[in-house]
Amino acid sequence: MSKSIWRTPGMILTGALATAVALAGCSAADGAAPEEPSQASTSLSANASTTAASVAPEEAATVDDLGRLGTREGGKEGVTVTLNSVVANEGTMTVNFSMQNDQESGNIQVKDRFNNGIRDADSSQSTVDTFSADGVYVVTPEKKRYLVGRDADGICACSGNLANAFVNAGSSMTFSAVFAAPPADVTTVDVHIPTVGAFTSVELTRP
Repeated sequence: MSKSIWRTPGMILTGALATAVALAGCSAADGAAPEEPSQASTSLSANASTTAASVAPEEAATVDDLGRLGTREGGKEGVTVTLNSVVANEGTMTVNFSMQNDQESGNIQVKDRFNNGIRDADSSQSTVDTFSADGVYVVTPEKKRYLVGRDADGICACSGNLANAFVNAGSSMTFSAVFAAPPADVTTVDVHIPTVGAFTSVELTRP
């Protein structure tokens, strides 16, 4: 059984427009940062609020129902992470991925395994983004790094509240992260997910 973790729309992007994408260093735990990446994209599209709210992954009977672009093992607990889709649409790019608990018994707490390792300076926001998927980032063939989009309060447009997310044995859970879309001529990207590393040369789908 697969579950989805996502913020409510109000927590994804607040106000008329979330214009800033965080430019702080992305210290993903996979240790596979690209060489000399250029500055990240600086804005989401004008309709990012609507788009981000609508891209929450659907619940599915199996991970295969969500698509399978690549699979990597991560962590000593018996975890498999599958990259499900990378889609650019109307100025935003959405990464969906799943975590499978391969153990025969017991659950696994997601907690901070997909975060960027940076604790927010604002303590009122730290509980939200310390346990989120804000550590996921995307790199284009031109070595341009895209970080997760954020609203005016610094809250990421990504799956959050992961301290309360537990994946049962034999089950999976899906997560999402939203970015500004790269230029139209970009057809493949590398997707970096903390604890499992990089999925390279992934086809970027454009509906």
